[in-house]
Amino acid sequence: MKSSYSSGRHYLEKLIEPNLKSVTMIFGLSLVLWLLGYAFQPQELWNCEPSSHIDVMLGELIDPTSFAGYFFGWASVLIVAVMLFVLNERDNMISQRTILPIFFYVVLVGTNVNAQSFVMSSVSNVFVILAMHSVFSGYRQRFPVRSSFNIGIYIALASVFCEEYLLLLPFFLLGMLLLNTLSLRTFFASLVGLIASYFLIFGVMFIVDDSMAISLYEEYVSYFHLPSPEYEISVVILLFSGSQFLCLLCAASSVFSRNYVDNMKGSKLLGVTIMLMLGGVFMFLLFSNKMPSFYPLMAMLESILFAHYFTLHKSMASKIVFLTFICCSSLYFLNSVIFQ
Repeated sequence: MKSSYSSGRHYLEKLIEPNLKSVTMIFGLSLVLWLLGYAFQPQELWNCEPSSHIDVMLGELIDPTSFAGYFFGWASVLIVAVMLFVLNERDNMISQRTILPIFFYVVLVGTNVNAQSFVMSSVSNVFVILAMHSVFSGYRQRFPVRSSFNIGIYIALASVFCEEYLLLLPFFLLGMLLLNTLSLRTFFASLVGLIASYFLIFGVMFIVDDSMAISLYEEYVSYFHLPSPEYEISVVILLFSGSQFLCLLCAASSVFSRNYVDNMKGSKLLGVTIMLMLGGVFMFLLFSNKMPSFYPLMAMLESILFAHYFTLHKSMASKIVFLTFICCSSLYFLNSVIFQ
């Protein structure tokens, strides 16, 4: 019994360690998931409103259900996954080096066939990661005005590809409050960065194509008049969502537990990540007709918290939770590509 546990633990430690073997395994896993997703894509994908005017233009150029759509979706997910790894390496959210942020993001998005070709969400996630780095880099600075200004810029750029990401700005400010970096100067710096970026974006759009700028403006002011869709909830979806909630509950409890020992900076940065997850939940509730478009954002934030828990907790309980998550994710993926 003891040898079986130690071998399982050794396997998990080898998965955590960043090396060529683990990177190759994750890359191969992502390739298999996306190829199977394209080959056996469901007859009816999630239907949702376009995430932006640019999303409409891209849809006219590249069919999301085509091979090119899945290829760009796969490539954008890998870029975001690598950026998550770099974010952790630079800002030290997790005290131990780990490749699990890449693994969890690939699994969370890859096993959800409906989200495999959502390119715009992944592009917006790139700017969200840059905004998170700006928040984290301002930690322990007295007046991180430049970092705050950059946050406004990145949120504006993210909202160009998926407009609802604009609602993340208040949650970024709450995150700054958690890090004790929010002040009148940093608050107005973030607003100036946001407004200046919008002036530049709308100005360029108006010069290139005035109808594009007008359409984008109309989309912003029509948010609160969108209908709510109806989604069929199956047992498999409940199992998949339940396994994520179980991992999230374990991860959140480890972050806020007084008995959990980790670096103070990492704990606060993870607290900011949880704050942004609340922003994602708010977006889910407010714009349920675009719910599938927000899934990559939630998967990205969950990946950080999951990686933190499974990297630093190597108990039998964490092993059981990990296996439960993998089994439920696999079941959901097989149900999507085979039985639909």
